[in-house]
Amino acid sequence: MENLYFVAFIVICAAVLTALGLKFERKHRLKTESRRKHAQQKAQMHQAMKERWGQDLYDMKMNTARAFARRMGPEVEQSLWDNGFFCLDAVVEGFYDMGRYLNAEGLMPEGHGSSRSYDDVDKEVKELKASRAYNNTGAPNHDDIRRKVKQLEDLRFALSRR
Repeated sequence: MENLYFVAFIVICAAVLTALGLKFERKHRLKTESRRKHAQQKAQMHQAMKERWGQDLYDMKMNTARAFARRMGPEVEQSLWDNGFFCLDAVVEGFYDMGRYLNAEGLMPEGHGSSRSYDDVDKEVKELKASRAYNNTGAPNHDDIRRKVKQLEDLRFALSRR
């Protein structure tokens, strides 16, 4: 009879441990899925900023913004990055402006600027504006050229303020 109780006890313990294991596994899977979704959302938000600003201006703003945050401490910058604050264009713009201001005052080294020069960007803007597609609304790539000119003009403006 004692063996029967012992076997029943083992079966009940096994059932409880299995249930706990399944609960843990489900909870772990949900956390993993949540992290994956969060990472995808962050990537989409960064991609939207790149499309809006262009890669060069995005790099310039992001690097300066992160350099400004790093001045407050590496853990602050990392926390802002990990928690998705640098996915918000208003935060990036604000930190970029503050970093640029401190740089102009000589209080902060420049973040990594654009690899392009003002003259290079200005030349490309002029070439694109002189193209037929820029002025012809019926051209198949008209909208793409206009968007590219806007991005380059924003970059040119940022480069002119350095």
